[in-house]
Amino acid sequence: MSSIGAHRTESPLSGPSAGLATDPTGCDEWFRTKVLKALANGRPAKPHEQVMRKT
Repeated sequence: MSSIGAHRTESPLSGPSAGLATDPTGCDEWFRTKVLKALANGRPAKPHEQVMRKT
């Protein structure tokens, strides 16, 4: 995989750049990179109820 997004800082909720939205291969690669990064995250998981709770 290439380093899509490696040259810029993204928020966790950011979407693909406008160019990737029209390129299915680039969008797929962007999505896979985001998923792999999330799966490799070592932070403990939070229960659904805690995430959805309004503060």
